Amino acid sequence: MEGSKFCLAFLAPLGAGSARDHSGLALEVRGLAQQLQERAAAALQQQFASSLRPLGDFSTSSTAGPVMSIGISSALPCTDAGVAEMHQAYMQAEDSLEASKEAELRDATAEGGRLRKDNEQLKETADELKSRYQALLAEKQQLAKAKFSKKEPSRSASAPSDEQALWQRMRSNGVSQHVAVLRSSASSAAALERAAAELRSLAKSSAENRAMLAKAGAVPLLVGLLAVGRGSAGAQEAAAGTLWILAQSDEIEIVRAGAIPAFVGLLSSGSRTAQEIGAAALRNLALEKGNNRWAIAEAGAIPPLVALLSGENSAVAREKAAGALGNLAGVANNKKAIAKAGAIPLLVVLLSSGISVAMQEVAASTLWSLAVDDNNKVEIVKAGAIAMLVALLSEGSAVAQEHCAGALSHLAVVAEHQKAIAEAGAIPQLV
Repeated sequence: MEGSKFCLAFLAPLGAGSARDHSGLALEVRGLAQQLQERAAAALQQQFASSLRPLGDFSTSSTAGPVMSIGISSALPCTDAGVAEMHQAYMQAEDSLEASKEAELRDATAEGGRLRKDNEQLKETADELKSRYQALLAEKQQLAKAKFSKKEPSRSASAPSDEQALWQRMRSNGVSQHVAVLRSSASSAAALERAAAELRSLAKSSAENRAMLAKAGAVPLLVGLLAVGRGSAGAQEAAAGTLWILAQSDEIEIVRAGAIPAFVGLLSSGSRTAQEIGAAALRNLALEKGNNRWAIAEAGAIPPLVALLSGENSAVAREKAAGALGNLAGVANNKKAIAKAGAIPLLVVLLSSGISVAMQEVAASTLWSLAVDDNNKVEIVKAGAIAMLVALLSEGSAVAQEHCAGALSHLAVVAEHQKAIAEAGAIPQLV
């Protein structure tokens, strides 16, 4: 039973005999007690210590069992002195057992009191929460009752509804007309370009206009205009610019309309301006953690973005492409794909002092993200990044310095890189 203790004594009459015989019998009794101790311990271990037996799936389990201590006192011959000493030992053991029971009872009483106190506190908290909930529910019901009992103001027959007013504003500012041009298959390339440009201007001017464009169904029409052959290069640029602006207010609608593959297509087939807008839009769409980063990579964006890093492209395109790659590098698989596409040497070139501050900052940030991958660490060092990163610690902007320090911290995880970083003079600047 839980908490039970018992004492076992062996009493054997010795009868007549020598002191040596008596001593030998005492040793035999002690040996018997030791065997009992060993066998009981082994049986208990086999019964309760199941953690010693590995399971079939190489995991272990632990079964709670009793805590038992088997002690052996001296075996004493039953002479008069021995009987008295045995009786004294028995009484001491009995007193010890009683004291242990009293201590356990005190502990149990204290634990029970603590549990009762905890239960009372929990009940008080539950009652308080229940009261607050009922009060909030009553307040909500009163507000709902007041709302429905309030008399609606009369609307004149000539007053337009909110929906009608919205469409009236669309007609007055030209949104509906421009969208109609995009929708018509008879519209010329010049007409498409003018309509897309007008919609871009409207989207820039106010949030209400951006909502009107979405309401009028402009988003899928603008996405369709990005396709090669649908309109002129100017129409592509205007449509891409409008979608970029709209994405800052309603990213989900833009993605749902298929803008990601359309923007990826601009990276390799659009005009220089369209490429810049496409890279900038993908950079913004990849800012948030989630499905966009996967979708952009799945749409094949990484190779054309890496291609835009080369010096033959405009500075704007290179900067936006580096930023887009940095955001995409938030996904582990994308880190590997970006390095495999050859981005690392091109990003290291962007760290050079002749490049703009903004480009240095974004290149250092992207290398910082890529350096999380162990294989990328080696490639970054091979590309000669350490010296440039260390140089920017003193020459770069505050943002560039932070990004360079982060990249160096990842590279320093490899022991061989630590010496190169120290020899490049990084330690005094990092301290």
